[in-house]
Amino acid sequence: MKRKILLPTDFSKNAWHAITFALELFKKDHCDFYILNVFSATRNIMDSLINMEPRSEMYETAKLDSENGLAKAIKHLYTIYD
Repeated sequence: MKRKILLPTDFSKNAWHAITFALELFKKDHCDFYILNVFSATRNIMDSLINMEPRSEMYETAKLDSENGLAKAIKHLYTIYD
């Protein structure tokens, strides 16, 4: 049976270490890895929930940062494990 493993990330060094650890731990198993990043515009979650509307500048900036971070992480993974 193929494992499905969720790898949450905030693009920090600790998150990257957790991802590489999981990849190394399950390298002999058949797995589907899913990378997840949940973004917020501010450090205060309540402010983000209240003020962040889709298509607003705050939302689009946070979304773009998240998409860029995920693209960079995936590219880095391909260079290491391909």
